[in-house]
Amino acid sequence: MEYKDYYKILGVNKKSTDVELKKAYRTLAKKYHPDANKDSKVAEEKFKEINEAYEVLSDKEKRQNYDMFGSNTHFKNGNQFDPRSYGYRQSTGGNQQGFSDFFDMFSGGIDLGSLFGGKRRSQRIQKGRDYHGEVTISLKELFEGAKRTLSLGSQSIEVKIPKEIKDGSKVKFRGKGEKLPNGQNGDLYIVVTINPEKGYEIKGNNVIKEVTITPWGAYFGEEILIDYFGSSIKIKIPKKFVSGKMIRIPNKGIFLQSGKRGNLNIKIIILNPKTLNKKQEKLYQQLAELELE
Repeated sequence: MEYKDYYKILGVNKKSTDVELKKAYRTLAKKYHPDANKDSKVAEEKFKEINEAYEVLSDKEKRQNYDMFGSNTHFKNGNQFDPRSYGYRQSTGGNQQGFSDFFDMFSGGIDLGSLFGGKRRSQRIQKGRDYHGEVTISLKELFEGAKRTLSLGSQSIEVKIPKEIKDGSKVKFRGKGEKLPNGQNGDLYIVVTINPEKGYEIKGNNVIKEVTITPWGAYFGEEILIDYFGSSIKIKIPKKFVSGKMIRIPNKGIFLQSGKRGNLNIKIIILNPKTLNKKQEKLYQQLAELELE
């Protein structure tokens, strides 16, 4: 069996944090995703290898098992070894993700702690493998409630994305992973990317919306009505408002675990109209002449 250096595959090291692991995984997964590399067997295998590495290193228990095994052996990436020397007996049937036999060693089939001097655990319940995936939703979907149907192996799973989530967060769906007839179901982990609508920006739990007004509206002040995902919000622009400044509207942003929400920040952009009638042009000309005096 071939030894795999999962840290090397993801381009990280043993001290890398979960955030650093996620960032490296997402960068490589995007680069080698089958949709971006049509009919490329090399990219397909690389994509599978990246997912296998992340499957192990993103799971606390699997990563501990992997680190324990690596610290007590001297194999390098690509070297061959006999797993039977470490008490491993290959399970039948393989795994639904199509990962390597090496991957199976860190998915609950062996108590590595007992092999390397740790206390032997009582007989453990076999747990199905965890699944990992990514979904992208719009800001509108987040506010209204987003659902996705995912194809995992031979099964389709519908998941509801919670509103109380930040961009790039991981959601755990307990028991939605691999199902074992005489064991515990694995879990499903989904990394959620929130894709903001045009004219919007996401900052943590706050939402920034750009709104344009006329120069005279900014100077004299005015009230405007903005549409915000199905609701109308009245905004009062103070006199002599400066372009780029923001008006904060509390409790209109992304939902928090507490049930409250972040803020909606209205970014005011002063924009000259594209067309002017003759009277307006004359007034603009007069202003220009006054500036020269």
